[in-house]
Amino acid sequence: MPSVYSTNTIIDNTKVDVCNDIKMINIDYTIKGKLYKITNKFFKGYQGEEKLLVVVLLTVDKKNINLSDQILIPYKSNVKLMKANEFPEFIGYGGKFLIKYNYSVNLTRKSFYDNESLNILIELANEAKVKLEMFSKKYHICQIDLENFLKNGTRKDLSYLLKESVNNSK
Repeated sequence: MPSVYSTNTIIDNTKVDVCNDIKMINIDYTIKGKLYKITNKFFKGYQGEEKLLVVVLLTVDKKNINLSDQILIPYKSNVKLMKANEFPEFIGYGGKFLIKYNYSVNLTRKSFYDNESLNILIELANEAKVKLEMFSKKYHICQIDLENFLKNGTRKDLSYLLKESVNNSK
């Protein structure tokens, strides 16, 4: 499942062409290097009329993957491929977060041939999973809440949804 972001603050900072109708950005990090290996991502509903799918290619150059040949991709204009080094500018990563992102990308690349890097990456993933579970329990946010908010709400920051969830959980 890709990461989900509200678009208010992100789209204003992006260098990638994103239309004003986009209300959700789904981000999928992949190590797969062939188009036929990542096409299944395009048929899971991650992109749509109001949803942008950004596929971050962690181990390959996007020039090796050409979406223009794939005419059957739904909402193809709302699918963006990015190299790992392009993504931080798009999403607005900086400071310590950018350092952690670059560290994780490098670990991912090394993990193919270095067991220590793989073990560190697994540990980081497990820590992130625990934090996400704690966050989800605290704020009681689920995909349905987010979809309802995006369907019925305006282009407000996701913090509105978080505040509502906090108030409802008290």
